[in-house]
Amino acid sequence: MKIIKILIKGLGLVLVLVLAVIGIFIATFDANQYKQDLSDLVKQQTGRALEFTGDIGLTLYPKLGMKLGSMSFENAKGFGSEPMLAVKHVSVSVDVMSLFALNPQIAQLKLDGLTLNLRNNKQGITNWDDLIKPEAQSSATESNTSTSPETLSTATDMDIVGSFGGLNITNANLSWVDDVTADAYQVQLQSLTTGIIQPAQSFPLQLKMSLNSGQELAAQIDLQTQLLVDRKTIKMTGMKLQTTAQGSLLPVSSAKLDLMADMNFALETNQLSLKGFNTRASSAGGVLKKTSTNLSGEIGFDLDRQLLTIGALDVQVQLDDPSLPKEHIEIALSSSQFELQLNQRSLSLEDRF
Repeated sequence: MKIIKILIKGLGLVLVLVLAVIGIFIATFDANQYKQDLSDLVKQQTGRALEFTGDIGLTLYPKLGMKLGSMSFENAKGFGSEPMLAVKHVSVSVDVMSLFALNPQIAQLKLDGLTLNLRNNKQGITNWDDLIKPEAQSSATESNTSTSPETLSTATDMDIVGSFGGLNITNANLSWVDDVTADAYQVQLQSLTTGIIQPAQSFPLQLKMSLNSGQELAAQIDLQTQLLVDRKTIKMTGMKLQTTAQGSLLPVSSAKLDLMADMNFALETNQLSLKGFNTRASSAGGVLKKTSTNLSGEIGFDLDRQLLTIGALDVQVQLDDPSLPKEHIEIALSSSQFELQLNQRSLSLEDRF
């Protein structure tokens, strides 16, 4: 009983201390000063201005969180007055009780109205080159290599695990301009959402975006999948990809691609594999009025050897055009093995029928 009383008193003391800290935090929290301190730190570290518009909102329980208004990050010198990065709204929070359990449950990170402007000037200098400091990186590397085994052991004694509520990014725009090659691309990210992200576990991902390069290319991409990322592999299970495109870069007026597969990319060996691969591609305009292609099989691609292998290949093609016999042609091809050696420009088909 005495031990129980001591534990209760101890827990009560912890609770009092936590409430005291929260009370002091509420009483002394100054959003404007916080913004100024953060802006000063960014200015000191990067030489660029970080500006905030609007107040910082704060929640304490059951989630400790922060909501930022719009903010912008200054562009590099010589790249114009337009900010390199800007965002309209940012919010993130963490469950208070999970902090005491050393299992932080971070809620979904929400970003709305994100704008990122990237540029490469005629001298081949990008507007983020000044943010990369080789000296700091080498110092950090030296510091890491000099860490003693005792220090590493101490650092890993307390095993803190947790989860991340995922991403919710809406209305994002990415601009890339290359003055050397005269290329210009615009990526509009309508939405990127994920489920809860936990170590060594897959999570749902949904992506809707468009790519535009003037009159050359306009494409819309929709992706749904279960994503798993670790040190050795990237896996997409139940991947469904839908793409529509048009523009002068294409030999047709418009093209559409629907793809379903389970993808696995081994980072150590640079090998990509697609299982349950099934795709349907169609086009309109160009040399032929209309085309439709169905392709299925098991695909493997060795990036180092530049070797593409397709097993149990099944291809069905339909061509429609007034210039064709009966204005319609159907072609079917199957093979137990299809190999394409890209660097040697060689192609082999086995057991064709």
